[in-house]
Amino acid sequence: MKCCLHRVLRCAVIGSVAMLPACKDSASPAAAVSAPPAAPARPAEDPAAAAAVAAVIEAYGASETVEVVTSRTLIRGDDTIDRVDTVRFGPEDAFSWVGPGFVMATRGDRVLASVDMVPDRVVDVERGQDLLATVESILADTTAAPAPLLARGGAGAENWVGVVTGGLLRNPVATGTSIDPEGRQVIHLMDTNASASLIVDPATGMLASVEATDGASRGYRAVVTTRTDGSWPQPVVQAAGRTVVPDVEALQTRTRAEAVVIGGGDMAPDFTLPTTTGEVVHLADLRESCVVLDFWATWCGPCRAALPEIERLYQETGRNEGRVLVYGVNVMDGRMDLQRKLKRIAAFWAKEPVTFPTLVTDTDDVVNAWGINGIPVTVVIAPGGRVAARINGYTPGEWKHLLEVVNEALDQPPSH
Repeated sequence: MKCCLHRVLRCAVIGSVAMLPACKDSASPAAAVSAPPAAPARPAEDPAAAAAVAAVIEAYGASETVEVVTSRTLIRGDDTIDRVDTVRFGPEDAFSWVGPGFVMATRGDRVLASVDMVPDRVVDVERGQDLLATVESILADTTAAPAPLLARGGAGAENWVGVVTGGLLRNPVATGTSIDPEGRQVIHLMDTNASASLIVDPATGMLASVEATDGASRGYRAVVTTRTDGSWPQPVVQAAGRTVVPDVEALQTRTRAEAVVIGGGDMAPDFTLPTTTGEVVHLADLRESCVVLDFWATWCGPCRAALPEIERLYQETGRNEGRVLVYGVNVMDGRMDLQRKLKRIAAFWAKEPVTFPTLVTDTDDVVNAWGINGIPVTVVIAPGGRVAARINGYTPGEWKHLLEVVNEALDQPPSH
């Protein structure tokens, strides 16, 4: 499953050209080859800081009822990914985890999970004695378990720190503590190529916020709100009438008989969708044109990485003023009132370095009709309405291949 639930961006080591030796004339006999720089020394651990980390982790298990709402921003250069998660622990070992487009919750001795994009399936498994192990088996290596569950489940400080710092610190060392201007304890952490600060809420002993950076282009921020009064309702995952599957991977992988995958040669399923600027696009009305659709979501890192590629194609093919029409199609971004969603996507789109229009969906109809189980997906529709190509995922430089497909589609007689 591509880019579903919450996924941490993969690490990339970025060096600093400021540390490179000055160039010398290669023809000079005095020219010397500089030795490679030594690997940075691993920082020393401060026992008091390590104990402070352990105390924060322990605090998550000290209360029977805990609600942890985490608003996080993952940064890579000019690119940012925002998301909000809510994790709740209630009486009688109740547990729930809600994020963009998915929900997981216990029901008695069962754990159920569902995602909005697959309304006819549900994960329903026995809880077992180890809730963390059960949740990890449901995730099927698709994503990490939430940090509060890692803390309560005894996963260890290193795993917990890795999750709460957005994956920037893989081998963290607690190097010291300080007090911020609001009188809160700050725990300082370092890794070979990254550092982080954990700010502790004095009322709960749990996290209040997190700041992390690799010193180059990547950063991570999180604001955490925690309650322990137990005054919240636990969400319910509906199971009636749904096909039961064992994990998230199976939740979104259909059998060959069930699969609906629109690809080359198929007629493009019709839709009528609004753009963020008020235009309404009826796909069937565009049969005289070559249409490029790029299916994306705000939370999907590869989708956002691909947007400049689609923008380049949009510019190269005439900015929707000729026979080629290019549209984004926002999908899998949760369910909400259409007008509210249009406003939210328009604000997001305005921050992106692109000018091509995007359509917005408020149901799963388009996702289901096109058989989209992961994003990004880019589709080229030839004049006449048949799909010329479907590209799953993101590859740098993809716009060149898309341009070739578009030109080939334009050269062919329309097929109906």
